[in-house]
Parts: sequence; structure tokens; C-alpha cells
Amino acid sequence: MSNIAGGGGGGSGENEASTLEPAKKRPEDFIFGKMVGEGSFSSVYLAKDVKTGKEYAIKVCDKQHIIREKKAESIRREKDIMTILSANRDPTAPYFVQLYATFQDAHRLFFVMTFAYGGELLKQLNSRKKFTKNVSRFYGGEIVQALRHMHKLKICHRDLKPENILLNEQGHILITDFGSGKELVTIPVAATQEPAKNGDPEKPVTGRARSNSFVGTAQYVSPEILQGRYSDVGPAADLWALGCILFQFMAGRTPFQAASEFLIFKKILSLDFQFPEENFDEDSKDIISKLLKLQFTERLGAQDAKFYTSIQEHPFFAELDFDTLHSQRVPLAEENPTADSPTSPLRLIKIQIPSDYEPGFNPRVIAERFLRSSSDEDLRWEDHHARVSSEDGSEGSGPITPSNENNDVNSAAQLLNTMNIDAQNRCNSECIGSPPRRCSRGKMAFPLDVQERLTRLEEQAKSNEWHKCVKGNLILKQGLVTKRKGLFARRRMLLLTEGPHLFYCDPNNMTVKGEIPWSKKLKPEAKDFKVFNIQTPNRTYNLEDPSGFALAWCEAISVLHQQTYGNTESN
Repeated sequence: MSNIAGGGGGGSGENEASTLEPAKKRPEDFIFGKMVGEGSFSSVYLAKDVKTGKEYAIKVCDKQHIIREKKAESIRREKDIMTILSANRDPTAPYFVQLYATFQDAHRLFFVMTFAYGGELLKQLNSRKKFTKNVSRFYGGEIVQALRHMHKLKICHRDLKPENILLNEQGHILITDFGSGKELVTIPVAATQEPAKNGDPEKPVTGRARSNSFVGTAQYVSPEILQGRYSDVGPAADLWALGCILFQFMAGRTPFQAASEFLIFKKILSLDFQFPEENFDEDSKDIISKLLKLQFTERLGAQDAKFYTSIQEHPFFAELDFDTLHSQRVPLAEENPTADSPTSPLRLIKIQIPSDYEPGFNPRVIAERFLRSSSDEDLRWEDHHARVSSEDGSEGSGPITPSNENNDVNSAAQLLNTMNIDAQNRCNSECIGSPPRRCSRGKMAFPLDVQERLTRLEEQAKSNEWHKCVKGNLILKQGLVTKRKGLFARRRMLLLTEGPHLFYCDPNNMTVKGEIPWSKKLKPEAKDFKVFNIQTPNRTYNLEDPSGFALAWCEAISVLHQQTYGNTESN
């Protein structure tokens, strides 16, 4: 998820977010820097207020895409929930994204939010493989404190997971992404429970107003959602997610693992998970087991007279002062002081918007600014924050590690003008073997020489682990992408081969999950640097290259398409 939460730099003041700024904002009131995050219908930019000099994250949403993808309700819901949280800050639970202003122009919506300088919590977890009990307890305590405040306000997140938990510059959590959230207005309670007293904000709510919508992420989704018991989907669904997150903190993976979402759902509904032998003491096992209950009313905390006292008093959280966690030093840095931790001041000074940038929003100008940037530190920071690490489990892979930082810089410098795939970003997208040649017109030409093909195919069979997935075809380009369909985003290895073929594979068990069908009407289309679509007669495949080389993918596919079908621009 993108860095769109508060907690650092000039825009992190905790007293300024209680009300939105009275003056109506416009794009011209901000200087836009780098794009630091991206979703299916939005992009997030680091920006500076022209008058105050404060830095923010501005989420820019394309109106046409919102309408086309029927995301208007999600956008409205996210804005409403963020407004409520921003207007009702609890000094003991400053753990949420803060919304400062919203505005729009003819084509876009703009959300002005404070910037999360610490990046994603998931990246810290992936870099360490797993957290110690001490770190897990600390971050688990902050999540509990956040849930107490959120649920008092009758807000349910419904998609709580490490990707949606960011860090401020001190390393404290900031929960974001409320597009799947819900305001609980009419709240039915379980038959075994007395109705909550009117006006009692401390009484946990066990149900929620009707909402017949399937939300969440496969590895964290609660049983009541899977079973379609929508009247039962409420705060207890977030408690289920808390149990999954605590397990992931300590195991380095999610509790329910399988080869497909369907099999994951079966495991969830049968509570089929096992604790690893390492890193789990009896207290850890006990609290997770009590949170991962099929019946939502049986989950630890669901029946508390006041929000989650039973969770706070559990031995796992012994001696933890929940009300002061936000002011305590994060144990992550203490346990690994030499690592690139969220508390490192080096990470803060790298984030700068040059003083000569002009105000206003122009995506082309912003892209060109990035390409002109030659600061090694700046580009390293961009690489650190833009790189996407997928979740554990069958639909994800581990963190992506760049093999050569200089290659990233060289590739970025050529991106707009040449769309050169000769020098791909080595993070997760590369051409295999010798690079494709360019003909006199500057276009790429994949190798056609018989001997060259045989040589490369022999080398591929020996050294490329994906050879078994492509039916003996020569791989021309491969890379990890995010493939989006419906509610779920899956991590896939995309393989462009002769034939032509476009295979997409599960990067965990290295099996082919499907193939994008080629035809004369196939058409790749880049939405921006990361997001691209492949249109076929019967379906549009929505893909994202987290390292920002969507244009290179589109050019490679287009070149192969033209070599196969000839010039089809008239079609």
C-alpha cells in the first residue's frame, strides 16, 4: 500500500488534523514531488504546501476510472471514515491516517494527508523475516489501542493487514486504507449478549448494519464474511485479523496457507493452522488461539464490558502500558540499531522537494522531474519506498531484492524517451539472455536467428527455474507483477515468450496459473509507470509492475505482437 498516513516531517503535527483547513484548496496550492505510491485507480505524490512549506502525501484519483470501475462508494466511504477519525483524535491512540483537505478539478479528486516517512510495516517484517515477541507485543499493543478507538467511533476497518499499516518517522503505526471500512449505524447484537446501553461508547458491538458486500483479503478474511453472515460482520472481524497479524509477526507468514483462495477459505472455516515450533511460547499461542475463533462472539474481547480489557490484560501483553505506547521508543530499532530502521534520520533527509519546482499538478511534468533527478540518495529512497513486497501465502511472494542499484538509475533515465527494455530495472523485471536488438527505426527486434535461439534456449533450460513453466518456449521477458481481479490482488511471475505466449505463474509453488490469450486484437496499454492493462476480446487483464516499468512491458508486448500479426493499428 502507498505511504498516505501521518506521522512525520513538516506535516505531522498532531493538533492540526482535528479540523480540515477552512480555505478551499486547489492543485496550484501545492508543489508536487515524486509519485511514492500507486493503486488501481489512484496515485500518491509527495507534495509541499506553497504557503506553509509543510509536506503531505496527496492521493490523486482519476474520476473516469472511479466511475468505470464503480469505485465511487469506496472513495466516499474512505473520505467519510478518515474525516471522522481526523476530527476525533485520541491522544493515546494517534495511530491513523490524518486527512487535512479534499478538493477536485474537472478530472481528478485530491486527498491531502500527512506523509508516512517510515513506509510499510510489512517491509520491516519482510526484511527481518519475523519479529521477536517483544516487537510483536509492542506493535500488537498499538493495533489493539487503535482498534479500541476506532470501534468506539463505530468504525470497522474490514481489511486490516500489515500492508495497510504504515509507520511514522519514529516507527509507530499508522493505519490506512479505509476503502473497505464501514460506519456501524444500526448495530444488532448476538442473541447471547445483552443489548448495549444507548450512548455507551465503551460497550463492544458484535454485529453491524447490513452490508451485503464481500470485503477483505484472503489470508485475513473472517469466517462470518466467508459464510455470508453479513449481519455478523463487525468489529469482531478486525479482532480476527488481529489474530492473523500477530501470528504473521511471529511466524513470518500468515496462519492459513494453501495453493488457492478457495483452499485458504476452507482452512479458515475449519481453523486448520499450526503454530511453528520456534518463537511461540504458551502466551503467544493462547492469545492467537482465542482471537481466531469461528464464532465471532467467542473471540477474545468481543464480549468485554469495555473495549478489549480482556485483550489488554492477557499475559501476552503483560506490563505493557497501552496509553503511553505512542511515546515509547520502538523496540524494532533497539533490537537492530544498525539496520535501516524507521528511526534513522538518514531516511528523513532524503525526502526533499527541490525549491525550483512550480506549483500545480501535471503528471507529465512530475514524471520528467523524476527522470531529471540524478541524486543517488534520492533514487535509493524512491526505490526503497516504491518497491512492493507481497504478502505471505499462496497469492504472494517474498520481498523483491534489487541485484544492482545502478541499473535502476540507468533504466529510469531512459524510461520516457526511449522505453528501452534493454536495461530493465533488475528489481523484478528483466529480459533473459542477451538483450533484444534494435532495428534501424529504433524499435526492438527479438532474436530470430536459429542458432542464437537454440543457444539461449539451452542456457535457459540450465539456469532459469521458470523454464519448466513455458512449454519449451524461449522466455523473452519475465518479471513479478501484481495481477488484480475482483477483490483480490495476486502476486504473479509474468513470462513473455516466443509463440507468442504470456504465462502467469504462482511464484511460491512455481506452477502456471493461466495464460493471457494472444490474438490480433490483443492490446497492451500503460496507465502510468506501474499500472498497465492487456486487453483481449473477452477480458481485460489488470497488472502492476511495482518497480515502475509498465511502459517497458507494453513495448515488449507490442513489438512481439507486431512481429506476429503485422501492423494492426487500424483495428
